[in-house]
Amino acid sequence: MQRIFLFGDNRGIPELLARIDTGRIAALVASAIRPAYHEMLRRLAADHGVPLLIQPRFSDAGAYREFAAAAAALKPDGLICHSYAMLLRGDILALVEGRAFNVHFSLLPRHRGPNPVQWALIHGDARAGVSLHVMGEDFDNGAIVAQQSLEIGEDDTWSSLLDRLHVLSNRLLDEALPDLLAGRWAARPQDEAAALTNARITPDSLPIRFSAMSDRQVFNLIRAQVAPLAGAYLDTAEGPVRFTSFVPLSQVSEIRRRYEN
Repeated sequence: MQRIFLFGDNRGIPELLARIDTGRIAALVASAIRPAYHEMLRRLAADHGVPLLIQPRFSDAGAYREFAAAAAALKPDGLICHSYAMLLRGDILALVEGRAFNVHFSLLPRHRGPNPVQWALIHGDARAGVSLHVMGEDFDNGAIVAQQSLEIGEDDTWSSLLDRLHVLSNRLLDEALPDLLAGRWAARPQDEAAALTNARITPDSLPIRFSAMSDRQVFNLIRAQVAPLAGAYLDTAEGPVRFTSFVPLSQVSEIRRRYEN
């Protein structure tokens, strides 16, 4: 791959730029639904002398056509996504003829889709990880090129676990990228029987329900949504109560006694 698009955010793209020669990079690509990262990525693109493209929502038909045309005009022969928030459609994947790869923060095929770090905690997984996989036209379903894992700690929140996974992703990229860029890579299909795809988490999508949850499930739900996320919430007669800070498992029973009807 000699003309590579890098798709990502304020952490994913710098991790890739640190390991790929600037002469191989055809463009950086940012997600329209993550505008907070655009200014930093514009500066990075300017520093490296490459264009920054913004992928719009597909529903914005005119803007999307302009984006796709601009991408095709740059004639990429490969692309790598790292911490990217939007789905790549077939017209973009077709530009690189099978040389599209994604860094996903889960042990695929588990936790395909958005918020994989949070879902690993919510589901009570013992381990989390990072997967480098070939991209298809659905979220995170392509064959796996490389994978590494770590143990989830009892005091991990989604934020601390994400930081640890970025350390792990750097290690994975150090080991896998040289062969990937040289075209010396192999991939194994994902086990569809073990696949788990999750929905995007919103501030109001996952309430605490003491009647249906064990203390550990409540503990996991809280630590999966601490600040800067909105926090797991409990509906009360006085309105929602949100938990934006880590709560040890030993304290959940007291919260239950305080709020359970």
